[in-house]
Amino acid sequence: MSKHIITKYNLVNDYKKVFKFKSFIALSVGSFILLFLFLIVYLYLQIEHPHLYTTDYKYFVEIILTLIMCLFLIVCIFVIINTFSNYLTIKSGKHRIVTTTLAGIKEKRYYRHTENYFYRKPPRLHTLIFEKYGKYYILPKNYTSDPYTTMTDDQVANSSAKKDVFILVVNKKNKILLAYNTKLFEYQE
Repeated sequence: MSKHIITKYNLVNDYKKVFKFKSFIALSVGSFILLFLFLIVYLYLQIEHPHLYTTDYKYFVEIILTLIMCLFLIVCIFVIINTFSNYLTIKSGKHRIVTTTLAGIKEKRYYRHTENYFYRKPPRLHTLIFEKYGKYYILPKNYTSDPYTTMTDDQVANSSAKKDVFILVVNKKNKILLAYNTKLFEYQE
């Protein structure tokens, strides 16, 4: 079986997909939590303390709600900025390429209790654990820079075994940005 060649162009495009995915998750989950919290607090105050909206406390309540929303917005923006800085690290070439062995694969299933007639497989979260660099959470779609190498998280986990050698793209803090199995990929400068 021939190995696919990874270049800097592939690394940039693969991490661009990671950036888009993490940004979408941060914004969608963050906005959902914000709306949910705002609704809960607003309804609680309307039911339990309706006098707050008729007195001078109205502005205090609005300020508290605004501060809660700003806190979650700051967290979402922090996630996006952190991911974008890692993208710029790869694009500017300030990343490091290292090889290390896989210490293990962790799989976590999330079961949904539904009473419908349609059975869906429970979603899984696969984590690759490396000896020196720690954990790498596998995204739902991987290696998307080339249509022939696109793999789901199940395919990545199934093609990996303990003691496999991986090519890791890490930043200055030794955080794993991307991981490639050497059985399938080969890196060229």
